[in-house]
Amino acid sequence: NELAPSLKAEGADLIFVTVHAGAFGDDQGVYSGEVIDAARRITAPVDLIVSGHTHSRVETVENGIPIVQARSSGTALGVVTLSYLRELDRVVDHTIDIWTTRHSAGAPPHGAIADLVAEHRAEVAEIADAPIARLADTLSRERAEESALGDLIADAQLLMRLELTGAQLKRALEAVVEDRIGQVSGIRFRFDPSRPEGDRVVDATLEEGEVAVIRDGRAVEPERIYTVTANNFMVSGGSGYDALGEARQSINTGFIDSEVMMAHLAQLPQPIRYSIQGRIERLAPWPPGSEE
Repeated sequence: NELAPSLKAEGADLIFVTVHAGAFGDDQGVYSGEVIDAARRITAPVDLIVSGHTHSRVETVENGIPIVQARSSGTALGVVTLSYLRELDRVVDHTIDIWTTRHSAGAPPHGAIADLVAEHRAEVAEIADAPIARLADTLSRERAEESALGDLIADAQLLMRLELTGAQLKRALEAVVEDRIGQVSGIRFRFDPSRPEGDRVVDATLEEGEVAVIRDGRAVEPERIYTVTANNFMVSGGSGYDALGEARQSINTGFIDSEVMMAHLAQLPQPIRYSIQGRIERLAPWPPGSEE
């Protein structure tokens, strides 16, 4: 809303927004999600939104703006055709196509592309093939529950440093259990997914010092300041973590998540033996469909 009018004033014919925010569609083609909510708030001239984050297929129009997302990892290509009438200085028609690019098993690679991949693979081999650490057992990801891999990554990702009130920390934990489980480090909590959104975290305690943060669904000290760390995607409000973006102070440590993860793994006893830390306790079943 702030930038689009100035771009138009500078002579832009068309304005596209590329945003790391996504959506999901149901069987009737009705979409919901962060990028849909954002499109509804746009009052400036925008001709196309290219979305991401949810790794889903999105081809819809919201608030008069075409929105496209071509899944993820190069498995599809979004093709949008806009018919722009210069006399009216606006788009008068559009089409959206999602082309699937994933080939079937056994399909021969394209020679020129295979050569290009081989060239770049050789350039990065020294980095990509360097051992970082050894795992004693396989660690898998679990989206609907606490997982050992999630705990391990959460232990390593001490990046952006924030100051949150007790009330804001409560809201941040509510975002952790809004749909799928967000992994945590340094805190233990219990939640009840059968309760209304925003009121699911029953109690929480800091691991260090056993300090109670939430009791009976309420922040113990709403105005107390807690130091919290998270990655910058979450701090910017991604995936519903709006409370993190309200921190009274935030410091960018300058660390990169991949480098932090490598350093954390390298300093652990080898081979790494790691299990679920028991930081999150679910008190009731997930509502039908929410954990899918």
